Amino acid sequence: MGPHIAYIHGHMFQPRTWGRVAEILKSPGIDFQYFSQAAYGRTAPDPKGLDVIILNIYRDLPFYDEILETYGQVKVRLGLGPEMPRGFSSLSAEETARFNQYLARLSPENYAEGVKYLASLCHPDITCEPPLEIQPDGIYHPRAEDVFKDLDAYLAWWDRQEASVPSGPMAAVLCYRGLLVEQNTADIDCLINCLEKQGFIPLCIFTEGMISDNASQERYPWLDYLEQAKPDLGLIFNFLAGRFLSGPSETELLLDLNVPVVQLLRMHGKTFEQWRDDPMGISSTGLIYSLAQPEIAGVIEPSAASVEEPGPDGLNAYQPLTERLESLCRRAKKWLALRKMPNSQKRVTFVLHNSPCKGVEATAGRAVGLDVFKSLDEVFPLMAEKGYDFGGAHPSGEKVHEMIMAKKALSEFRWTTVEEIVAKGGDLHRMKAEEYLAYFNGLPERARHKVLADWDEFPGEGMVYEQEDGPCLLITGLCFGNIQVMIEPKRGCYGPKCDGEVCRILHDPTISPPHHWLATYKYIQDTSDVVVHFGGEGALEYLPGKRAALSRDCFSEISLGDLPNINPYIMDVCGEGLMAKRRARAVIVDHLGPALSPVGLDDESRLFLDLLSQYEKAAQMDESARQEDLAAELIPLLEELGFVDQKCEDLPQKLELAGRHLREMKNQMAPLGLHVLGGNPDLEETALMLAGILRLEAKDRPSLAELAALGDQKNLEDEFDAAKETIKRIISDPSLSGEFKLKDGWVEQQAGNLAQSVRETSQFLKALDGGYIEPGLGGSLLAGQLDTLPTGRNFYTTDITRLPTRAAYERGRKLAGQLLARYLSEEGRFPQSVGISLWSSDAFKSDGEVFCQILDLYGITPVWESDGRVSGLEALPLEELTLLFEGDKIPRPRVDVIIQTSGIVRDMLPNYIEHLDRAATLAGDLDEPLELNYLRKNNLEKIKDLKDRLGDDLGDDQLRRLAAYRVFSSPAGSYGIGVGLMLDASAWETENDLAEAYVNWGGVAYGAGDSARGVEAYQVFSDHMAKIDVAYMKQASPEYGLMDAGCYAAFQGGMAACAKAVGKKRPKLYWADNDSQGDGRVRDLKESLETGFRARMLNKKWLERLKEHGFQGAAKATGLVGTLYTWSATTDQVDKKLFDQCVEVLIKDQENYEWLRKENPHALEEMTRRLLEAHSRGLWQADDDHLALVETAALSVEGDMEDSMGEIMGEHQGSQVDVITRGQVEKWNPKWALKNAS
Repeated sequence: MGPHIAYIHGHMFQPRTWGRVAEILKSPGIDFQYFSQAAYGRTAPDPKGLDVIILNIYRDLPFYDEILETYGQVKVRLGLGPEMPRGFSSLSAEETARFNQYLARLSPENYAEGVKYLASLCHPDITCEPPLEIQPDGIYHPRAEDVFKDLDAYLAWWDRQEASVPSGPMAAVLCYRGLLVEQNTADIDCLINCLEKQGFIPLCIFTEGMISDNASQERYPWLDYLEQAKPDLGLIFNFLAGRFLSGPSETELLLDLNVPVVQLLRMHGKTFEQWRDDPMGISSTGLIYSLAQPEIAGVIEPSAASVEEPGPDGLNAYQPLTERLESLCRRAKKWLALRKMPNSQKRVTFVLHNSPCKGVEATAGRAVGLDVFKSLDEVFPLMAEKGYDFGGAHPSGEKVHEMIMAKKALSEFRWTTVEEIVAKGGDLHRMKAEEYLAYFNGLPERARHKVLADWDEFPGEGMVYEQEDGPCLLITGLCFGNIQVMIEPKRGCYGPKCDGEVCRILHDPTISPPHHWLATYKYIQDTSDVVVHFGGEGALEYLPGKRAALSRDCFSEISLGDLPNINPYIMDVCGEGLMAKRRARAVIVDHLGPALSPVGLDDESRLFLDLLSQYEKAAQMDESARQEDLAAELIPLLEELGFVDQKCEDLPQKLELAGRHLREMKNQMAPLGLHVLGGNPDLEETALMLAGILRLEAKDRPSLAELAALGDQKNLEDEFDAAKETIKRIISDPSLSGEFKLKDGWVEQQAGNLAQSVRETSQFLKALDGGYIEPGLGGSLLAGQLDTLPTGRNFYTTDITRLPTRAAYERGRKLAGQLLARYLSEEGRFPQSVGISLWSSDAFKSDGEVFCQILDLYGITPVWESDGRVSGLEALPLEELTLLFEGDKIPRPRVDVIIQTSGIVRDMLPNYIEHLDRAATLAGDLDEPLELNYLRKNNLEKIKDLKDRLGDDLGDDQLRRLAAYRVFSSPAGSYGIGVGLMLDASAWETENDLAEAYVNWGGVAYGAGDSARGVEAYQVFSDHMAKIDVAYMKQASPEYGLMDAGCYAAFQGGMAACAKAVGKKRPKLYWADNDSQGDGRVRDLKESLETGFRARMLNKKWLERLKEHGFQGAAKATGLVGTLYTWSATTDQVDKKLFDQCVEVLIKDQENYEWLRKENPHALEEMTRRLLEAHSRGLWQADDDHLALVETAALSVEGDMEDSMGEIMGEHQGSQVDVITRGQVEKWNPKWALKNAS
């Protein structure tokens, strides 16, 4: 009897070829069969009868672990593909390489000879022939009888076609040769047909892929065809998956072509109905290999192209998503038009972001790390020089802002009504029912029905202006010739107010955008050739829809229509940028953030620390008289520095705390102002940036100590400052050599890379011309990610298949140990359950430190392949779970961790979700003592609770699965946690209300397999929150501290508030900072809050640099009060003095107050209103003097606004705070409710 060989595949791309292989192998007596991983439960080969097993399986498909276990003992084993674990194959590297030679030359005959080679390893009497050579590349067209070997032959054939065929330009299509061999080309054929309809000459180049052992230019056979077609080439459409370029350095090959590269996505293993109904869209494997890896080559417009349906032969074949391809080809024509159209004819709409919940009027034009209006000062003149038509106007950024505010060219809000907008000329267009409904009724049925269910019939509830001939929707903005500037419309609320009734997205995180949003973007589509979303981040990329491979039902697709979208975006907000790329089709042009500087210490702080040091020495020497004398000098300084009021009880404790704050604050990094697009950091800023990078030591760059030692700044006591001065000297004096050329001129090289930020504007103009924007890594400079330079590129992120790194695992273990040791020292026991908020920045800036911290708390370790991939997980034995505590190594338990992830983690890091779910399941299933395995303990208790509550509604397997969930996030297609919205809208009374928002927004469980789409588990999530002992979060990188982003307060603070509301106890609140020195210490949140607050509000450099940015600087300064309010409401960890200091710095200081009053009175009003609300809710126990200052300022600024705006027409909320909670709103029907919530 001949050998029995089986092949189990996850994504079989050549089933018909393998079928022919099976027929060929019958002749030599080889029994060869192939099976689908997904169908393993129904049909599978018996391992006992197998001589050879070939596996190419994937973790995100069913039966992965079971298949590995079942076939692990077959004599000859071969693992193929990227997700096979180390050690499965029994073949040597040489034997595997020989078999791959057959696979590399795709034909039934070569595949058959390859299988015969494997058979010969266990049956020596079987022989095989060497692989036959094939034609690996060429040109394909479905109407041609044969393929073409060169471009000339193809074009000659094209010219012989009927006269109706297009005459140009060319659109290249890259595809795999295997699909031609399989005769599985329906999606390719459909794309070719769509391109021809849009006037393109299709140039479909088939290839075997990358030839890895050739020189760079020769490695890509398809490149020769593109080079030949270059004069007539308009775009490239890429069906190739994975790294179709070997690395970022080889994108120069595409840079020379300078045409956009569009990425096409196949829905492997999904029928049309499955893809349409799947909230994720693309599978986890597809997301990584068909999208994330090609992004390294700078691809844009990731678009669903096809699904898989059974063919007449019973095998799956690709079926085109014709509507998607038609839409894509219309966009391709618009990208081509940008290349061909004179600039004077291009219609460009700039959409500026705002934050409605922080005040539409106060935050118009807001962007992360970017001064939008000063950036427009740089961009508009350059556009005018290039011939763009501004209608004779020369609008400066400042003038644009003034006109927006004067005309009320924005959405209605507290101080803005539709009557005001019309009276002051802020409307560009009034869209009546006839125009809108003609558009709306043509939208996909699903989307249309959702909008009607959410917002009722036209005109809905927002931006509605009543005219004599009926209601219309006001479209606001400014127009300068062919250039429009518009403020992003409201995404989930309506009306000239902000409260719990009108904040509809608070009620339902999946709510559709309102009629006014759709009308605004319809207008943009009608009046634009390209849209620019200026700065990060906006609402467009967070609209309901799939995570990637979007359908016509997804609202960001509906909003953009066929428009190209360009998005200048800060380099270090990577996860959010990916959302813009994948869900809003944004072509990113990244830019620097502001320079950061150590806060340092003023003279009073230095004097205090010097006296404190003497005081501590006196205490050690038992010199009580000396201590008393020093205390007399220290107490006034404590008061002056804001650490105590007139009462100074517990002096030693107060002194210790103040000293710790000041020492920590000295190393805090604070941003200096905002970046301006195309701005070149000056000498001081460049030196600050480079010195900031060097605080994190690495072998390939000089240390701060080395640079400081080279300086002659003897009066500089701080190593950072001394190194910074040396860096300035090196940059300023090119003649320096010898000892100054550290690490091959690292300083000069990186300074040069920073200086290339001047090209951000030219790259933006290149994008407007439809050019290719080369890719570059996105990430944090201060985390040492130097590949992020230069800016002006279309960023991609770290390869998530290589996360976490081994180094991140060691840092994560250290963090886990610190957390456990801190809790043990405070409580005398280990925590049983820890709640952790996990963001995408952990992956893209820290390589997975928090991810590894969670694994270590579980007692689980990753298993790495030699190439850095994580191929599996292993449970550490209990005897290896130890903690170094107070000098002794002690045993410790497996600690339960409840993970609340952002929607970006859910969508962009599917491997994170899968690994964490598998890790929790693995740890919880271990048969260990309950006192040493809190996951198992909690699982068993939860199963009993569910059984008591649900009876026989769920089977035992379902109960175990529900109890084992540890990863939770928002419902698919929604983002955020809801708590921030509730606080901004003042839609709460107690922590119970905050808990409701937190659970309803974050209570969907996610995991491996089918649960990747999400399982509603609100009660399970709530029960977990009731048990957590610690609520923890880690700062991912120095650029953004806990006072810089209200999201930190909403996520970690929301967890704390929820835990207290449902568990009747407040958990410990821990925060791990990241001051760029890599220590990542776990600290008490209250102390960290005060340190972070002082590093901003009491840092004169921080405030002075913000003053350079006028309106936007004022919005950022006053925004700190809103963040403080959020932390206070959710955690009760904000000391009264912090609110007091806000008042003293921003109101009592007359210079600062007048600056706010002049530059952004709306931000000042927002701040005073929030302070008064904090006082009324008991969050700030204001004394009479501070309260009087705020009340006076509130009245004054309200009077200022009324004087400048005149009498406001129409009803509006103004400075009034209306507390409207769930019980008062008919439409607010949450899926989970706390019985005693408002």
